[in-house]
Amino acid sequence: AVGTVFRAYDLERGENVALKVWREAPENPKNPAVEEARLLSRMAHPSIVGVFDAGLSPTLGVPYLALEWLD
Repeated sequence: AVGTVFRAYDLERGENVALKVWREAPENPKNPAVEEARLLSRMAHPSIVGVFDAGLSPTLGVPYLALEWLD
């Protein structure tokens, strides 16, 4: 597995989000979370979750992706 997905509470949005966190920092200079966010944001389909944020965790140094939470 590339990483783990957690249910997290986004204080700014006031709702649950799916937080995908990579296991380790990428070896290449491109952030995989940002690349995945770009791809997902170009797609529109009821089966694809929305992307809220992507970046590199300042404390862990690993990529993360914040996505729409679906029960």
